Amino acid sequence: MSTYQYHEWQTIDGALSAAEQKAVRKLSSHMEVHASRAVVTYNWSDFRHDPQQVLLDYFDAYLYLANWGSKCLMFRFPRGILNDEAVAPFLIDELISWETHGDFQVLAIDFNDEEGAGWIEEDAGLSDFIPLRADLMAGDYRLLYLAWMKALALEDEAWHDGPAEAIHANTQPPIPPGLKALSPALSRFADIFEVDRHMIAAAAELSAQRPVALPPDYAHLVAGLSREECDRLLTAIAEGKPGAVHALRRRLQPFSAPHSPITSATYQTYDQLRQRARKLAEAERRAAAEEAHRQHVAAMEALAPRKEAVWEEIVEMLDHGQRSAAVYARATELVTSLVWLAEFQGEEIAFRARLADLAERYARRKALLRRWREQELL
Repeated sequence: MSTYQYHEWQTIDGALSAAEQKAVRKLSSHMEVHASRAVVTYNWSDFRHDPQQVLLDYFDAYLYLANWGSKCLMFRFPRGILNDEAVAPFLIDELISWETHGDFQVLAIDFNDEEGAGWIEEDAGLSDFIPLRADLMAGDYRLLYLAWMKALALEDEAWHDGPAEAIHANTQPPIPPGLKALSPALSRFADIFEVDRHMIAAAAELSAQRPVALPPDYAHLVAGLSREECDRLLTAIAEGKPGAVHALRRRLQPFSAPHSPITSATYQTYDQLRQRARKLAEAERRAAAEEAHRQHVAAMEALAPRKEAVWEEIVEMLDHGQRSAAVYARATELVTSLVWLAEFQGEEIAFRARLADLAERYARRKALLRRWREQELL
């Protein structure tokens, strides 16, 4: 069976020069390159370069999807833009990493989930996740928390409730605010990276509401900087250095109203979250079953007065309709509804006798009777 691998890189803080586009294009004969984006797909071979190095050399974001379940999302940041201490609690060996490479730092969410869906949505692409990079730079760590939950789930699957559970049973990063209302980009991440929605719901119960951010008065905040700092930061912005604007905004934070990027003080272990998620899933299943039962009862109560009319409709259809698959399918659908009604009313014996008479009447309709036997109506 053929494989399918999708690699995509994008720039965010700037565009590739003509020389950089030419260099990227040389990495693969299959590479599609533009000023801010590069894509390469493979069905029978592999990309022969390190995707992270390509990210470090030219781009700000990277997405990898494979049809056997592997997924990877990486962002490149100018060094120092994110708070190392805030990122550290979410890191898990080989699954979520935060590494420094010269003037840059790379966040890598790399899941080799061989038990995944085994297929790739045709419209899945890196553009869906680009807003998450800016969110992280603004102190929104919901992406890291969702990735952390998925990573722990993968470790549990790998160890079958063994050492991985013991290691993480009593640890969890702070729950970030805003899990009750995910952004489109976060929802897309949860969907494509298959984060359990019941785990998200369990954590959301403990997640504070995100504070409404008021537009900063930058003129007032800049006044708190020294002349030397202003010159240095403005020079970096004028030179177009990656992350210069974010560096300025981060420097201004101490002069604004104090806030924390993670406002929830509630901590809970992963195992507790998992147990709560299972209860939520079970409650959802019960609610769905109760609703299905309610709808079934309503349907049967509506069908009961029409029972004889349905039997007559079946006979009329088979006597005067065409001997076609469509007619037989409709007749079978009506017989099936009468089966449900007989079970609902406790009249299975009478129904079976009447259906046997009908089968005898149309004994020469081999295709019809075969259909009824296949669906265990006879």
